Amino acid sequence: MHLKSLISNFRFLLWWFRQVLGDAAYENYMRSCRTAALPVMSREEFFLDSLRRRYSSVSRCC
Repeated sequence: MHLKSLISNFRFLLWWFRQVLGDAAYENYMRSCRTAALPVMSREEFFLDSLRRRYSSVSRCC
């Protein structure tokens, strides 16, 4: 029983790190497209779109 708890905790930490670091962004995007029945971009298109959105406007603190 202890091993199952340890594995469960490890999986949660792995999921949490992927969410925080942005590694799971494409999987989250695909999940949201499936629930809304929207067309899905390829992984490359998603990455390029995220770069375009990030750097298309001025982002500075001052």
